[in-house]
Amino acid sequence: MKKVSIILIFTLYAFIIFVGKSFGNGVQLDGMGPISNGRGGTNIAHNDNGSLIHDNPSALAELKGKRIEGCFDFISLSINYQDADNNQDAKETIFSLPSFSYAQKIGQSSFGMGLGVFNPAAFSTEYHLVHPDYGQQKYVSDASLTKILFGGGWKISELWSVGIGLGPAYSQIKFEEPYTFQTGPLQKYSALVNIEGDDWALAWNMGVQCRITSNTTLGLVYINQDKFTMSGDLHLQNPIDPNGIELLPISNQKAHYTVKCDFQWPQILGVGITHQFKTCQRISMDALWIDWSSAFDEWTFKLSGGDNPSLDVLEQDTFPLHWKNSYSLRLGYEYFFTADTIRLGYVYNRNPVPDSTLRPLIPGILTHMVSFGYGRNWENLSWNVAYQYSFGPRQFVSTSEIIGEDYNNSSVKVRAHLLSIGVQYQF
Repeated sequence: MKKVSIILIFTLYAFIIFVGKSFGNGVQLDGMGPISNGRGGTNIAHNDNGSLIHDNPSALAELKGKRIEGCFDFISLSINYQDADNNQDAKETIFSLPSFSYAQKIGQSSFGMGLGVFNPAAFSTEYHLVHPDYGQQKYVSDASLTKILFGGGWKISELWSVGIGLGPAYSQIKFEEPYTFQTGPLQKYSALVNIEGDDWALAWNMGVQCRITSNTTLGLVYINQDKFTMSGDLHLQNPIDPNGIELLPISNQKAHYTVKCDFQWPQILGVGITHQFKTCQRISMDALWIDWSSAFDEWTFKLSGGDNPSLDVLEQDTFPLHWKNSYSLRLGYEYFFTADTIRLGYVYNRNPVPDSTLRPLIPGILTHMVSFGYGRNWENLSWNVAYQYSFGPRQFVSTSEIIGEDYNNSSVKVRAHLLSIGVQYQF
């Protein structure tokens, strides 16, 4: 009966994640679940929550018994965009990101395994902005990454544990906006564009933990670059010539294409350390390198199957991003009472977005985060809650590299609030 219940709960969480609209903290989450979020996202050298299947599967070797965990992260994002024609806030919506995990030790062996559903990265925005040629228009972006990972950890000695995670990943992307073509025969021409695509890929990670002393643990993790070939649709209407004076002199102002785009989420290399003091206190630190320069360098949209002969010159377009590699420094502190735990944290993220390609539709410019968490235990059951506040300076664009001059002399400011709630049962 317990096995049937676990399968049903897992299926429910997977369904919620795939049909729900999700959002990440800027683009890449600083942590998943209230335990990690409360202590500043630090998790690489820990073994006390299900998100470790994603963050460092070697921790599964340190499990005792069985553990089932369900979490919800709720995010509210505030984005302000300004240019010569606009001073607008993005639509404010509370997004939910559920996650689920089940893990257990295999008998009296040195092997542990687990299965989890996670949503580690996403972005989503919606505005109504004034465009120089089209007037007020809707601007929408939506992208997400969801992973279903099976992980295994093996304690190979008293000091060392190793682990690996493997499973399917799903990603989707959507943009709706007035768009200026960057390359090809229609370079500098504008159109109202709606593009959507999705794909599945194989995700994996691997990690190591070393118990340096009885109170100090060091962890190392690598998370692979998730590569997708998004397949979907592109709808185009009302193309305007480069002078922005009139529509193209064609009778049919609409076109539909099949579109493919190579899309990547970045590979991550991280190291972490945690130390337990005898005075019921614990500190931890994680440092991550995030390979944005490979993942978000440029996007090429390949078009085929156009249904408007007047616009069949369109074959592909390449959009520049040129993001820089980033690093994240995460600090966490915990104080343990008899049945309660208090957590504090801070994160610094290097902003990967250059001024020259900054756009309000991909708000990955949050640089600082502070967090607070609380946990309560009742025998085998525990619940945890955490709050994060993320912020960064307003970023300015003087001359945009993006053709069309839409973003010249513009600026973006982002703030985010996250509330994380989770329940964990050990048996």
